[in-house]
Amino acid sequence: PGDGKSRIVDEFGAAAAVTHVVVSDKLKRTMKVLFGLATGAYIVSDAWVFSSLEAKMWLDESPFLVTEYPAVSKKVQYAVRL
Repeated sequence: PGDGKSRIVDEFGAAAAVTHVVVSDKLKRTMKVLFGLATGAYIVSDAWVFSSLEAKMWLDESPFLVTEYPAVSKKVQYAVRL
């Protein structure tokens, strides 16, 4: 669905356990990102997927890690407390 990024990951061989959260250049405050942070998943830019695809292997995540996050909205803060 959407822009086809999930299809690329599926075709490239994604694992069943969530170890990475892939975000676009416009990082949004989503529950997936928050849960990824809470569970210690790598939060990486979509450039990691595309670069790995070009290299035909999963590249090291370090250069693609997202380290700055937008402020969490009140709606998400409330949902996390539930």
